[in-house]
This record gives sequence, C-alpha cells and structure tokens, in this order.
Amino acid sequence: MSPPPWPGPLAARFGIRFPIVQAPMAGGPTTPELVAAVAEAGGLGMIAAAMLSPAQIREQAAAVRRLTDLPFGINLFVLPPAAPDAATVAAAQARLAPFHAELGLPPPSIPNAWGEELDGQLAAVLDAAPAFVTTHFAAPPAAFVAALKSRAI
Repeated sequence: MSPPPWPGPLAARFGIRFPIVQAPMAGGPTTPELVAAVAEAGGLGMIAAAMLSPAQIREQAAAVRRLTDLPFGINLFVLPPAAPDAATVAAAQARLAPFHAELGLPPPSIPNAWGEELDGQLAAVLDAAPAFVTTHFAAPPAAFVAALKSRAI
C-alpha cells in the first residue's frame, strides 16, 4: 500500500489514503459491499451494527472480510441507562401525532426496546475483531473498552 497523501495518526494507523469515514447508517443502507468499497477506495468503512443481532454482526464482518482485507470499523448505539421522563415522552408524542394522523398511522407509541441487547452485540463485536469501534449516545462499558484495547482494537 502506498503512503497516504495526507499525514496524520489516523492515516498511519489504518493505512487509509483519504480522511473519509463512511457514515454507519443503521437500518439497512449500510451493506458489507459499501463498507468494503469505501475501504478499497482509501477511506474507513463502517458496519452499522446498532440494529443488528449478534449473529448479523458476525455475518456482516465476515462478508466485509470476504470482499477486502483492508481495515473497517463497527458502530453501535450505547443508550444511556436512564429512560426519558414522562414530560419529554409526552412532548415527543405530541410533536409526532400530526404526522401520524396525516399518514393514517396509529398514534405514536413507545417501543419496549430499541434494537438488540447490548451485551450480545458487544460479544459479537469482540468476535468480529474490527480495526476500530465507534459508539453513539453514550460511552460503552469500561470492561468492553478494556477488552477492545487488549485486542489492539
């Protein structure tokens, strides 16, 4: 691999040619093909794992590895432990209600859970051993960060 045209620790660590990180778009737009294509083009590809089961995380990482031997990352949602207060929920529901009515949808409701259980996802990410991991909303548990560091992730 030729040296990157721009200097910096990110380029040096991951051997990328461009300061581009592909957005991890949860819910479907991010595919293993996209992640690999970004890596092959000289940027950092990201698996959007926030809504994936542990098995899907492992499958997508394996699929990316079949397409490229270049580094890629995995992104997770780490939700804060506290649920929003009732007033915040009511305000959000009131704001969404006109859109639901316009589209003929039932009134907005609160889901029982958002995505998969984090512990299973964290284990799958460790198994997948990406080059790096990013999170949204909150910091991951300290034990997970230590496990990542112990594996040079």
